[in-house]
Amino acid sequence: MQGRSFALRHEKLDWDEICNSLASWIDEALSLPLKGMPRDSFSLVFDGGPRTAQTVFDMVKQMAIFQDAREECFTRGLLHYTEGERRREWYISEGFPAAISDIVKGTSFISFEDALTGRPWDVSDILVGRDALSFQQWDESVAKSCSLPGGSRAGRALVA
Repeated sequence: MQGRSFALRHEKLDWDEICNSLASWIDEALSLPLKGMPRDSFSLVFDGGPRTAQTVFDMVKQMAIFQDAREECFTRGLLHYTEGERRREWYISEGFPAAISDIVKGTSFISFEDALTGRPWDVSDILVGRDALSFQQWDESVAKSCSLPGGSRAGRALVA
């Protein structure tokens, strides 16, 4: 019964809200060393039990990969955007992809307790074969490869 209960709660999670909330905590933690707090004097650990931590981390990682790929696409001139377009549904925060990448690499003082972080991603792999796509085609293609759920604003906007 508990597994079923989790599944029902899981379906109703607002992934955008979760990612944005976690990003606020992550951004704040990353700012502390810049404000003079010694990096080795603290850590930030997200802990919700193995199943929850893994589910949340997997989604957070996918959102970071998507944002990282989109930013790289703009940097390479493969897509063009206005500042308003840049900050759409898929955008979490400025340092979000790098922060999640550091967690994956194990070089961060931020961690997700009981979550297997997997391997680091390579944005170049995501961009291969997507250089001739329109803005919407690119979004749809990458959203599917990043497994963004239809329940997130990014997922609804991109795979609907």
